[in-house]
Amino acid sequence: MRWPRIWDTSQPSPNMKLKDQVAIVTGSGRGIGKAIALAFAREGSHVVLAARTEPEILTAAQEVQRLGRRALPLRADISREDEVREMVHKALETFGRIDTLVNNAGVLTPRVPLGQVS
Repeated sequence: MRWPRIWDTSQPSPNMKLKDQVAIVTGSGRGIGKAIALAFAREGSHVVLAARTEPEILTAAQEVQRLGRRALPLRADISREDEVREMVHKALETFGRIDTLVNNAGVLTPRVPLGQVS
């Protein structure tokens, strides 16, 4: 059995499978969302970091930049449609495209049938 080569995860991946793609990761200020954003950056993606907690996304953006990728930290509450539209607009304005969307942020809303959710 041959084990895959292991690299320092604080450095970019040697394969860069997602080189120059653009990913939006919501809830990327901490926890799983931040880990996902950094994983995309290690694989070569530029990352739009969106969360309600601005200090945390600024820190996460610095980590993305240390990996040699561009980062766009945006304070956004994904439960507000106007803020989601603005997030997408800024991402397209900055990078010209969006290749991947990771909907990590959770929103607690009253329980309604899925067809009634906007």
